[in-house]
Amino acid sequence: MFFIFFFANYLRLTWRHYVFGIALGFGLIASIELSAVALRSQFGMTVHTIFDFLRRGSYDAAVAIWLRYLLSPEPERPTIQVLPAQELAKWNQALLQLIKHH
Repeated sequence: MFFIFFFANYLRLTWRHYVFGIALGFGLIASIELSAVALRSQFGMTVHTIFDFLRRGSYDAAVAIWLRYLLSPEPERPTIQVLPAQELAKWNQALLQLIKHH
């Protein structure tokens, strides 16, 4: 999830993009699961039914998030019309150096 948040601008992703919804759903499930395991280790099996209910609820909430993101229209990405010449020259130089070493 941190990768998506850190590189969202570079990858030209918005909050409405489905990748964020999928990551948010998995993050919710993981955080509730981690909390349930930690609290169960603290309190024992006496609160098993509460934690089982929370885990099932987190999965249902994640499915609702996924459906909302996947059923909504994906925002259009801006298209790159022309590649910068400097970037192309750097890539060509790096490729030539790689080829020379092999």
